[in-house]
Amino acid sequence: MKTTIRKALLPLAIASMPLPAVADLSPIGDELLGEMTGQAGVSIELETKVTIDEFKYTDEGSVSIKGIEFGGANKNTFFGRTFGSVNPTDKLDGIRIDIDVNSTGDLLVNMGATSTCIGCVGTDPVDFGLSFDSLSIENDIGTTSSTLIENFSMTGYFTAAYMQIKNDGGNGEINAKISFAIDDIDMDVPLLGVGIRDMYIAGSGFHEDQELGFFDIANSGVIARLNIKAEDRTTASGTVVDALAIRTYGNLGAGDPLTMDVGIGAVHIGGTSIGSFKIDDLAIHDQQMWIYGH
Repeated sequence: MKTTIRKALLPLAIASMPLPAVADLSPIGDELLGEMTGQAGVSIELETKVTIDEFKYTDEGSVSIKGIEFGGANKNTFFGRTFGSVNPTDKLDGIRIDIDVNSTGDLLVNMGATSTCIGCVGTDPVDFGLSFDSLSIENDIGTTSSTLIENFSMTGYFTAAYMQIKNDGGNGEINAKISFAIDDIDMDVPLLGVGIRDMYIAGSGFHEDQELGFFDIANSGVIARLNIKAEDRTTASGTVVDALAIRTYGNLGAGDPLTMDVGIGAVHIGGTSIGSFKIDDLAIHDQQMWIYGH
């Protein structure tokens, strides 16, 4: 089992890249490959949109997500500020991906706007949009289902993203960092009769900037670090299993909490708004998660 999970780290790393980047991968011809040989890394500029009719996870019953779309935000105004560098379409575009392998064999991937310094927290955002029609649970023969979420939509941007696949002699480890902001989330939760409107997630300095009446893109983004690796985990029953460990940190890495400002423009119950909510300086400390089969 340990070998299986460790061999799965490379596919997981690829899956951690934006879905469109994976979807657009195609074989490189011998001539082009020859031109790349000996150069200091490879750069890719990306433009794409992805649609999925249905994604289904099956155990005995199933979880189904239908009508998925991932692309651009189709706008260039976020948190009340218009960015001239953003192309307001439904395509994920304006991205440059730099790929390098360092002297120790680590694979390094940097992503950012084509107009921004790669590897930096830049001033030009890359916009994105994600939506799906419904998320539901189904019985084993698909005759009974309950809708948990429907009419989900989300728009936002990121200013820089980085991933390292570490060459440590066999076990493998993934480190990632991203600066992002989500300016709008809308969804309905039929199970509870609740609707969420105009929800946002931003950096921990966002509310303070709002009170002062200005917008700083550096403060608008949540800066998150992620560490993924295979390791042994002792369960509550005392059994040692091979697990996939996922840890999240703030900008400074291990020991630094992940911080953010969160707000909801309106919460609807039974179709009627009961008001808005705001959470200032939400901090997530020492988050760790282990995934394994049972």
